[in-house]
Amino acid sequence: MGQADTGQGVDVESSRELISRGYGVLKDLIENSAGEDWMKPVDTPFFGTVTRVRLLVHALYHTANHAGQISLTLARGSKPE
Repeated sequence: MGQADTGQGVDVESSRELISRGYGVLKDLIENSAGEDWMKPVDTPFFGTVTRVRLLVHALYHTANHAGQISLTLARGSKPE
């Protein structure tokens, strides 16, 4: 946020590794958090103070939105020559 794209995302393998690590962290948090932990407040730079469950819901929605964008790009895009 607030930064220009400098083309840093061209290394596909590096991107895949980051995504894999991110999903691993998320999976670990979900599996190892007690039920009452989800209602605890978290301070965020974007939304202010929200519950952990609200933050999880936003992350899932945001990721699904980008997955749809990628899917459309792959379906309708063409390879550069």
